[in-house]
Amino acid sequence: AYNLTKHNINVISGLALGIDTNAHLGCLMNKGKTIAVVAHGLDMIYPTQNINLANEIIEKGGAIISEYLGVLAKDETIGLLLKSYTLFPLVMSTI
Repeated sequence: AYNLTKHNINVISGLALGIDTNAHLGCLMNKGKTIAVVAHGLDMIYPTQNINLANEIIEKGGAIISEYLGVLAKDETIGLLLKSYTLFPLVMSTI
């Protein structure tokens, strides 16, 4: 992900531990934009080990998105998260 970001390629990945986490971190290390797609509402971050990563993604101009309805969360621990009901417009805007 770090090398892809050098070529203005954005990262879109899940927020699971392992390859998803590393893809986002590599992108952020190279000042790229990244989007995390979560499989639940935006009223939580799971796994909780990635709360700081989720905040960094938002702070650096990325997004956390989900197709699930949920409470839009504004909290000290998870920041203000973007709610989206479809991935297509966001994916197309990153190409």
